[in-house]
Amino acid sequence: MPDTYEKDYHLDIHGKHYSRIGMLILILVGTFGAMLMQTSLGTAIPTLMNDFNIKMSTA
Repeated sequence: MPDTYEKDYHLDIHGKHYSRIGMLILILVGTFGAMLMQTSLGTAIPTLMNDFNIKMSTA
């Protein structure tokens, strides 16, 4: 008896299969990296301002 239901495949715009789990992991890692970079830059800005002799109004 043939299967009468359609399988749920995830295709990109070129018709290739992709993994939703892989895509989710990539987005989560990218979000964490961006959050980490913003936090580290926020704590480094005063030091960089002193090193380059930049005023707060310029930064």
